[in-house]
Amino acid sequence: MKNSVIKGLILLFLGWCILPLLSLLFIAQIKEKYQMIFLFFVIFLVSILLFLTIRHLKRRVLAPISILVNETRRISKGNLAKPIRYDRKDEIGKLISAFDHMRDELYAQQREHLQFEVDRKQFIESISHDLKTPISSISAYIEALQDGIAQTKSEEKEYFRVIQSKIHLLNELSQQLSLSYQTSDSAPIHIERVDCHEWSQSFLQDVSMDCHAKDIEIETSYDDSSSDRTYMDIDIHQLERALQNILDNAYRYTKEVLELSVTNKDDLLFITIKNDGAEIKDGSLEQIFQRFYTNNQHNAEGHLGLGLFIAKTLITAMKGHLEATIQKDVITFTVSIPLNH
Repeated sequence: MKNSVIKGLILLFLGWCILPLLSLLFIAQIKEKYQMIFLFFVIFLVSILLFLTIRHLKRRVLAPISILVNETRRISKGNLAKPIRYDRKDEIGKLISAFDHMRDELYAQQREHLQFEVDRKQFIESISHDLKTPISSISAYIEALQDGIAQTKSEEKEYFRVIQSKIHLLNELSQQLSLSYQTSDSAPIHIERVDCHEWSQSFLQDVSMDCHAKDIEIETSYDDSSSDRTYMDIDIHQLERALQNILDNAYRYTKEVLELSVTNKDDLLFITIKNDGAEIKDGSLEQIFQRFYTNNQHNAEGHLGLGLFIAKTLITAMKGHLEATIQKDVITFTVSIPLNH
């Protein structure tokens, strides 16, 4: 090894062994009057060798050890951002490089922990706000009913309907929270074989009826280019939950355009949901699938920013794929599910 510390130490050690031995042999063979002169010369060479030994140990051993000591003190205080600089590739250089790699791993864990703390704080704030809103509404409606504000049965029925909708919202928040820290590997998926054509027709009809009840105009279409009967290995409940999360997001932002299409093509089932009113930029599009992401930090409708995150987690768990594209204010979500014949 060209820059080996051990090689340098071995050469110095050989110098310390060989030089005195050769000097003694040479002194024994020269005349006595020259022995003193040669002895001083040998002492001079030994002094140079001693200087080189100390210099080598200081530069190649003590200095890097001093760097490690200083860096250890800095790291022990939690300052992990600064890399450890040492350019040599010798044995101690490898040790410092390994130490710096450890520092880098700890720094990555530190950043993950800090991000976790930010997410946890945001999570607590979101939960506090999003649970407070429907609970306050339920409390207010119950007090109104107790005070006899409802004058007729129809008014009383309307109050109970609103209370029921708020309870449904709380139940939905609870279910969303139960899935908020699942991964595609740990999500509760129960696979069954489902007829693709039958499911597609039923799903489109259910969404159309839901939109009609919400007084939302939607354009639906179904295109089956396959001549054979096709099947999907999916969890119907979780797939429809994922799609409903995407649709709920579309319902909130749609102004004029809301389209839902299902296409059977190339051994894949494509489910496309398109709506206008999107308020995000193309550069930050992938953020919408992050946990707790929401454009409106002060919404009053109980949105935790978990819907799209959960949708992608569940679809990925079923070997599917979810992606989003945006053009101007029109965003398109495309879900692809593998098919079997």
